Amino acid sequence: MVTGSPALSQLSMPGEVGIASRKIATLIADEVNAQTVSRIQQALLDAGAVPRLVGQRLGPVSGQRKPALDADASLENSPAHLFDGVMVPDGGLANTLANDGR
Repeated sequence: MVTGSPALSQLSMPGEVGIASRKIATLIADEVNAQTVSRIQQALLDAGAVPRLVGQRLGPVSGQRKPALDADASLENSPAHLFDGVMVPDGGLANTLANDGR
């Protein structure tokens, strides 16, 4: 039987609880809804988080709508364990990434 350990929980550490200073990956690809991603990024910044746009490759991504997005990290150079959370926005992104082994 697995039991919880307060010593391993980030919530048991002294300090404020919340998203501030947490590193959050927002996955993007060509089919992503760029307006949704922009709103997510701004909300994360306003809350004090550290958002990163993670794409299949570094550089510009042509979203379904403006504004243009620029991936500042890739699936290869930013593995999941570097992040505290992940956002998967709408726009057909899940289907694209489901076929990518990274």
